[in-house]
Amino acid sequence: MFFNLEDQKTWLQPTVLIQRYTDRQRQTGLIYFDVLCVIFYQYDPAVDGGHDAVHWSVRVDGLFKSYDNQKWVLTKTWRNDNCG
Repeated sequence: MFFNLEDQKTWLQPTVLIQRYTDRQRQTGLIYFDVLCVIFYQYDPAVDGGHDAVHWSVRVDGLFKSYDNQKWVLTKTWRNDNCG
């Protein structure tokens, strides 16, 4: 099972879209997959500024990012240190 550790936990499910709106400030996310985890910026104005949307795809080999929901780039790989 995947989930994030924000103030309100969200269970991630395959093919279920989760939409978030932001004030375009840096937003941190943390996702666990069994004993693996990844910590990342859900939105970073220094990197993502100028893009209307940031799409994320959680996959077996890591976390992928796209601005057009078509071309995906591996952004983060899984860690096994509890992201601490």
